[in-house]
Amino acid sequence: MDGEEHHRDADDDDDRRDYSTGEHVDSSINVHIVPRLGSRKLNSVTPIVVERFLDEMENDVVGRGNQVNIFRVLKTILRDAYAKGAMADDPVKGVQEPEYVRGTVAIPSLAYVNKALTVANEDLALEIVMMAGCGLRNAEARR
Repeated sequence: MDGEEHHRDADDDDDRRDYSTGEHVDSSINVHIVPRLGSRKLNSVTPIVVERFLDEMENDVVGRGNQVNIFRVLKTILRDAYAKGAMADDPVKGVQEPEYVRGTVAIPSLAYVNKALTVANEDLALEIVMMAGCGLRNAEARR
């Protein structure tokens, strides 16, 4: 593979990543933000409203990682509106942002993986091999 081919492959990866990011942003807006805040006038969104929005997501059992991402999208939209003068006060000032704390991850040894392969059925063995080949990341293994 020459440099030009590598550059094209990297551009394709960037396009897929940009598309994926856009899909996540659209989902955050259409699934979470608009249903909860879409009927409000922009200037009626205050820090208290944003905190209630976060509480509703918590009550609806939206995962903490998703809450962080959704809040980032909402904060970007609201801060942009505030910067452009559409809102008198910063609607996210003083709002406690959701935090995502990853749990401890245990990475199995090669010996453990090999032992698991000896007792796994065919489907599970395929998944184990795929996950080991993808650095044990579920999203890549299950595509």
